[in-house]
Amino acid sequence: MSMSRWMVVVLGAVALAGCGGEEAARDFEALATKVCDCKDVECLAKAQGDAQAWLTKHADARGSEAHVKRITDAGAKMAACAQKLTTAAMGGAMSASPADSAE
Repeated sequence: MSMSRWMVVVLGAVALAGCGGEEAARDFEALATKVCDCKDVECLAKAQGDAQAWLTKHADARGSEAHVKRITDAGAKMAACAQKLTTAAMGGAMSASPADSAE
């Protein structure tokens, strides 16, 4: 899963946040928590599907600037957690490099 796909979800969430509402903000915060609870990339891929469903579900919602801030903050948290997990997964695959075995 590429970081660019997560950024599209986050930016889409922020764009909808102006039309968001309490339920949309609450659901997106829960989704961010779910992403941060992931331990592997398979979980992250499922969460990405959930994020797409969130965008569809809340496409017509309405909300306030406070909702925008909550969704923006949750999106930043989600993106950071996704990047950390993805980087760890890539690092784990690359940890058996020839330089490591030369010690």
